[in-house]
Amino acid sequence: MKTRALLVPCVCWLAFTTGCALLTKATPTVPRYFSPERPEASAAVAPSSTRGLSVRMGRVGGGSYLKERMAFRDSDHEFGFYEDRRWTERPEVYLERALETTLYEQRGVKRALAQSAPTLTADLVEFEEVKGSAPRVRLRVSYALHDETTVFLERTLAVERPLPSGDDATQPDRVAAALGDALDEAVKRIDDEVIAALGASTAKTVSQPPTTR
Repeated sequence: MKTRALLVPCVCWLAFTTGCALLTKATPTVPRYFSPERPEASAAVAPSSTRGLSVRMGRVGGGSYLKERMAFRDSDHEFGFYEDRRWTERPEVYLERALETTLYEQRGVKRALAQSAPTLTADLVEFEEVKGSAPRVRLRVSYALHDETTVFLERTLAVERPLPSGDDATQPDRVAAALGDALDEAVKRIDDEVIAALGASTAKTVSQPPTTR
């Protein structure tokens, strides 16, 4: 009888705590997916200035923390990630696709396939929202143009864009759009420098006298 009397309160307590746990279970996080890319295609640019130029697209990578979850920076040294905000693809994929589209489709540069051809490589180092008194977005790209023996161009480019004002509901869209604008500017500047370097390299090769024996 004493054992039964002790068991009854224990069973009641277990039933109560189990019921509370079920009632207070957190709502599962439902991810929302965003893209910085614009749905409309940009108009092609006349390729007359790039005639005869070719470049091979090499590796385009990204920082180890840049994955599908959207990142934000609280300070110069602290990062965070949104649980419910995701990119549709890893951010470096957007960079690679933009570089290929602008160089080959819009600027008229030929795609080279040979390993010995001038090769463009890039690393997306930053791609994030920056919080604080002046909300903005920032991206940073390190890139190089080289062949098997020579580095023709090596740069690190940073672009920031202010975050337009708005309510909390539109904040993720505004971040994606601002990063899309920053990505467009970065790609344009990279393309301009790559095309200039390719042109200079081609002109130098053409001007060199043939080797005589």
